[in-house]
Amino acid sequence: AVSAPDGKFVITTLSPGDGVYAGDYKVTLTKFASSMPQERWDEYYRITLEEPRFEVKPVLPEKYQTAAASPLEFTVKKGKNELRIDVPEELIEAEFSPSLSYEVQMERWKKRNNK
Repeated sequence: AVSAPDGKFVITTLSPGDGVYAGDYKVTLTKFASSMPQERWDEYYRITLEEPRFEVKPVLPEKYQTAAASPLEFTVKKGKNELRIDVPEELIEAEFSPSLSYEVQMERWKKRNNK
Protein backbone atom coordinates (compact mmCIF):
# COMPACT_ATOMS: atom_id res chain seq x y z
CA ALA A 1 0.00 0.00 0.00
CA VAL A 2 1.10 3.55 -0.59
CA SER A 3 0.50 5.98 2.24
CA ALA A 4 -1.17 9.36 1.89
CA PRO A 5 0.62 12.51 3.11
CA ASP A 6 -1.01 12.04 6.52
CA GLY A 7 0.44 8.51 6.71
CA LYS A 8 -2.84 6.65 6.29
CA PHE A 9 -3.08 3.75 3.87
CA VAL A 10 -5.47 1.07 2.67
CA ILE A 11 -4.17 -2.40 1.88
CA THR A 12 -5.59 -4.13 -1.18
CA THR A 13 -5.28 -7.54 -2.82
CA LEU A 14 -6.77 -7.46 -6.31
CA SER A 15 -8.59 -4.14 -6.61
CA PRO A 16 -8.58 -0.86 -4.69
CA GLY A 17 -10.25 -1.11 -1.29
CA ASP A 18 -10.81 -4.89 -1.29
CA GLY A 19 -8.54 -5.48 1.72
CA VAL A 20 -6.51 -8.61 2.41
CA TYR A 21 -7.25 -12.09 3.66
CA ALA A 22 -7.22 -12.74 7.41
CA GLY A 23 -3.90 -14.11 8.59
CA ASP A 24 -0.42 -13.26 9.84
CA TYR A 25 1.70 -10.88 7.79
CA LYS A 26 5.22 -9.50 7.86
CA VAL A 27 5.17 -5.73 7.47
CA THR A 28 7.75 -3.93 5.37
CA LEU A 29 8.28 -0.19 5.19
CA THR A 30 9.98 1.91 2.56
CA LYS A 31 10.19 5.65 2.42
CA PHE A 32 12.13 7.63 -0.13
CA ALA A 33 13.33 11.21 -0.10
CA SER A 34 14.48 13.34 -2.98
CA SER A 35 17.27 15.89 -3.09
CA MET A 36 14.80 18.19 -4.87
CA PRO A 37 11.26 18.27 -3.47
CA GLN A 38 8.70 17.20 -6.05
CA GLU A 39 6.83 20.49 -5.79
CA ARG A 40 9.97 22.23 -7.13
CA TRP A 41 10.34 19.99 -10.23
CA ASP A 42 7.67 21.78 -12.26
CA GLU A 43 8.94 25.18 -11.16
CA TYR A 44 12.48 24.29 -12.22
CA TYR A 45 11.30 22.97 -15.59
CA ARG A 46 9.02 25.98 -16.19
CA ILE A 47 11.89 28.40 -15.64
CA THR A 48 14.73 26.46 -17.28
CA LEU A 49 13.00 24.19 -19.81
CA GLU A 50 15.42 21.51 -18.56
CA GLU A 51 14.68 18.30 -16.70
CA PRO A 52 15.81 18.63 -13.08
CA ARG A 53 18.54 16.32 -11.80
CA PHE A 54 17.94 14.81 -8.40
CA GLU A 55 18.74 11.84 -6.20
CA VAL A 56 16.16 9.58 -4.63
CA LYS A 57 17.25 7.50 -1.64
CA PRO A 58 15.58 5.24 0.90
CA VAL A 59 15.48 6.87 4.33
CA LEU A 60 14.54 3.99 6.60
CA PRO A 61 16.96 1.33 7.81
CA GLU A 62 17.35 -1.58 5.39
CA LYS A 63 15.94 -4.11 7.87
CA TYR A 64 12.44 -2.66 7.40
CA GLN A 65 12.54 -2.99 3.62
CA THR A 66 12.31 -6.78 3.22
CA ALA A 67 9.96 -9.33 4.75
CA ALA A 68 12.89 -11.58 5.60
CA ALA A 69 14.53 -8.93 7.80
CA SER A 70 11.62 -6.84 9.09
CA PRO A 71 10.83 -7.22 12.79
CA LEU A 72 7.30 -5.93 12.15
CA GLU A 73 4.37 -8.35 12.07
CA PHE A 74 0.61 -7.88 11.99
CA THR A 75 -2.33 -10.26 12.29
CA VAL A 76 -5.30 -9.35 10.13
CA LYS A 77 -8.62 -10.50 11.59
CA LYS A 78 -11.88 -10.77 9.71
CA GLY A 79 -13.55 -7.34 9.52
CA LYS A 80 -12.02 -3.90 9.88
CA ASN A 81 -8.47 -3.74 11.22
CA GLU A 82 -6.25 -0.82 12.15
CA LEU A 83 -2.48 -0.94 12.05
CA ARG A 84 -0.52 1.92 13.54
CA ILE A 85 3.21 2.05 12.94
CA ASP A 86 5.15 4.76 14.73
CA VAL A 87 8.52 5.27 13.10
CA PRO A 88 10.92 7.15 15.37
CA GLU A 89 12.07 10.36 13.67
CA GLU A 90 15.71 9.46 14.27
CA LEU A 91 15.33 6.48 11.94
CA ILE A 92 14.43 8.73 9.03
CA GLU A 93 17.55 10.10 7.44
CA ALA A 94 18.99 10.75 4.02
CA GLU A 95 22.01 12.69 2.90
CA PHE A 96 22.17 14.05 -0.61
CA SER A 97 24.78 15.58 -2.78
CA PRO A 98 24.41 19.37 -2.29
CA SER A 99 25.06 19.78 -6.02
CA LEU A 100 21.61 18.36 -6.76
CA SER A 101 19.60 20.79 -4.65
CA TYR A 102 17.10 23.11 -6.35
CA GLU A 103 19.05 26.20 -5.34
CA VAL A 104 22.39 24.98 -6.69
CA GLN A 105 20.86 23.81 -9.97
CA MET A 106 19.11 27.15 -10.45
CA GLU A 107 22.36 29.04 -9.83
CA ARG A 108 24.16 26.89 -12.40
CA TRP A 109 21.39 27.44 -14.94
CA LYS A 110 21.49 31.20 -14.39
CA LYS A 111 25.26 31.26 -14.93
CA ARG A 112 25.02 29.14 -18.08
CA ASN A 113 22.27 31.37 -19.45
CA ASN A 114 23.54 34.75 -18.23
CA LYS A 115 20.46 35.40 -16.08
